[in-house]
Amino acid sequence: LIDSWVTGVIFIIALGVSNCRAAVWASLGSALGAATALVMGAPMSDIAHGLYGFSPTLTGIALATVFYRPEWRSAAWATVGIIFTAFFQAAMNRALAPLGIATLTAPFCFTTWLFLLPMLRLNDDHPDHTSWHSSLKQHLSKR
Repeated sequence: LIDSWVTGVIFIIALGVSNCRAAVWASLGSALGAATALVMGAPMSDIAHGLYGFSPTLTGIALATVFYRPEWRSAAWATVGIIFTAFFQAAMNRALAPLGIATLTAPFCFTTWLFLLPMLRLNDDHPDHTSWHSSLKQHLSKR
């Protein structure tokens, strides 16, 4: 991790050049992840160093701009996912700290997979693609 708010601003600008929605959700993910950590009573040094902003940022981008169609339901789902990621990060930090293992992006990976499960019809061989983002549907149809 790079401990610099300037680097964060550069990332947001770069995301904005590529995808404005991703930049917005990255900003929301970082802010909401930090706010959730603050409410949970996470160590201020961890919050200040962005440790509770990184995985929630990735979760926000994934759920709101990559996998689901942009609409109010995906925005609400991404918001819940961001908050859940911060809680999951805190739980993983506590569980893995005695072992000296860093969580890295594991909270993002686990939470995103968990929040993608509602897309699938688990009793069917074919996933329900109706709520998926159009570019993802195009990619899947090429297989």
